[in-house]
Amino acid sequence: WGGGEHPEPVLFLKPTTAYAFPGQPLVLRDPARRPRRRCGTDFGVHHELELAVVIGRRCRHLPTDAAAAAAVAGYALALDITDRDEQTEAKRAGMPWSVAKGHDSYCPLSTPFLLPEGGSWRELRMWLDVNGTRRQECSCAEMIHGVEELVRFCSSVMTLELGDVLLTG
Repeated sequence: WGGGEHPEPVLFLKPTTAYAFPGQPLVLRDPARRPRRRCGTDFGVHHELELAVVIGRRCRHLPTDAAAAAAVAGYALALDITDRDEQTEAKRAGMPWSVAKGHDSYCPLSTPFLLPEGGSWRELRMWLDVNGTRRQECSCAEMIHGVEELVRFCSSVMTLELGDVLLTG
């Protein structure tokens, strides 16, 4: 989000067991039960509000933004939850971040929604309040990579299936 230009999106996978839907509990790992960190830090658990894109059909190698837009079934709000200590350790070891982001319930999702007729994801504003304090506020128009670009890029790397969820980061 406005953090400079990145030629390609950074991809990581969250398993479907990381999804937590409205009414389901968010279960954070007990710090006392986490393995001792080799990285010597204690950053704890971090969360970021993100726009989630729900894929509406099987697709691969989408050639245009219009084709990518047609593959989108809807949107949701998501929290990308990360165990920062595990992520730091994984980065230092050159390992994927999935170990830090894929724990059960580490991807709470709202009820999916559709945009109004003629509406654009660029018009969406999102905010996150925690215990009455505003933690995050943003406009989707400020995203580094747009929805169509992300869907096209992901479809160039892997087949997207009906119901797949892409977090926009």
